[in-house]
Amino acid sequence: MPAARIRRILVVDDDDAIREEVAATLGMDPALDVSIAHDGRVALQQIATGQFWPDVILLDVMMPGVDGDSFLAALDAINRTQDVAVIAMTALPESRIPEGIHRRARSILFKPFTLATLAEALDAALEH
Repeated sequence: MPAARIRRILVVDDDDAIREEVAATLGMDPALDVSIAHDGRVALQQIATGQFWPDVILLDVMMPGVDGDSFLAALDAINRTQDVAVIAMTALPESRIPEGIHRRARSILFKPFTLATLAEALDAALEH
């Protein structure tokens, strides 16, 4: 039986506590390779240079500099990223989430979310 493919997850959040907790939790799963970025610019650089090509991006919607909506526009301009799953994470109310996030994200997690909710969204994104 072939070995299971390692899935690559990129956690993009300017909140150190959230980014580190999510990355540490996901990092306990040997089937996941987890990378982090403290802002959208760093994440885009990791992807564009091939330093880290994710299967799923956990993306904070509100970040300084390159916010989630701008990040997604720049991500989609990078060749072959249309199949990269995006799970948005936000404290915004549903009514204030940008249309670009609704259009591109496979799911939206509202902060604070539980690790069980994160696991469900991640499983769904990886199965898609």
